[in-house]
Amino acid sequence: MVTDEPIANATDWDVFLPPEETPPTLLWHYTSRRAALEIVRKKQVWATDIRYLNDTKEFAHAIEVVRPLLDEVDSKTSDTKEKSVLSTLRGSLDDLQNIGHVFVFSLSEVEDDLNQWRGYCPNGGCAIGFGSRTFQRIHTGQEHISLHQCIYDASEFRDKMRKTLRQVIERYRALKLEEGGERRAQFASTMPFRIMLRLWAAVLKNVAFKSEREWRLVCHTDVGSGEFLIRADRDVFTPYIEMQFSQKSEDLGIDKICIGPSSDASLERTALESFLRSRYGNRIDITSSTVPYRTW
Repeated sequence: MVTDEPIANATDWDVFLPPEETPPTLLWHYTSRRAALEIVRKKQVWATDIRYLNDTKEFAHAIEVVRPLLDEVDSKTSDTKEKSVLSTLRGSLDDLQNIGHVFVFSLSEVEDDLNQWRGYCPNGGCAIGFGSRTFQRIHTGQEHISLHQCIYDASEFRDKMRKTLRQVIERYRALKLEEGGERRAQFASTMPFRIMLRLWAAVLKNVAFKSEREWRLVCHTDVGSGEFLIRADRDVFTPYIEMQFSQKSEDLGIDKICIGPSSDASLERTALESFLRSRYGNRIDITSSTVPYRTW
């Protein structure tokens, strides 16, 4: 049997989900001028399928961390049926990316960051400062949408997953004694883990991106093919969903916009201020980047 100290509540899965921390007052989304205007006009953002993000290995990174942990837990039990549970999880890892969808909308704690101007606005753009109330509004009534701070420490993720795999075994042991037997116990102990791993994979990032101090609005869903959209991004069709962040004409949900490095920042600022003032008054603060970076 597994010799680690047992977990008290074998059915309390919430403690193993990515925690919803209290976000900063403002979180920033770096994007092109065209996309920024669309966000303002439509009061909606696009959450992208995690498999199609810039770092294509993000999801695979989480899976590769878990593989050796399954072997580790397996080595600590002599129960053939518990080994079967772990074998089921091991065999499902390769298919994990194809079960449902995980869409994410990326944000940063950093307002005017050279690396993000370079990475996400190479031809110029804006950083949109969303107030924290905006994400509470999106989340309300939609349990499959949540806001999480990204994890850059693989060891922290590894410790959490090791503890969670112990939870799988504890849950299996408890359920197989109940009515429904072995088959139900195996399904009920492995499926929540598979769902949970996909959520954790959405917030685990390579340490190389740590300076971005990223947060993610995550939408976990098993929607059918007709319930998301696709867009043409350079050389690939990219699945995404639309998230409406404001229904009120007088409250955009955006507190500040920072215009990126520009050949004429003053002229751009004047144009944007006039456009926003005509629609929302003086509620949005417009600033210009102070980063010495040329995009023209």
